[in-house]
Amino acid sequence: ATYAFRGLRGGSFHYDSILHASDRSSIFPSGEGDTVGFRVSEVPEPATIVMLSLAGVGILRRKRA
Repeated sequence: ATYAFRGLRGGSFHYDSILHASDRSSIFPSGEGDTVGFRVSEVPEPATIVMLSLAGVGILRRKRA
């Protein structure tokens, strides 16, 4: 039989030791309970960086012309 697991890396509210980001454990993909949590992380949007870069290039080209 083949089993699938998903990894848990900290963020649980069940035990204090599981709250640590260094904690490594696993659970079945359909598993639910108070040991399963989630994290919210902020990731910069690539389009914003591209737009700022293009604006900078436009300003530099305008100053040279």
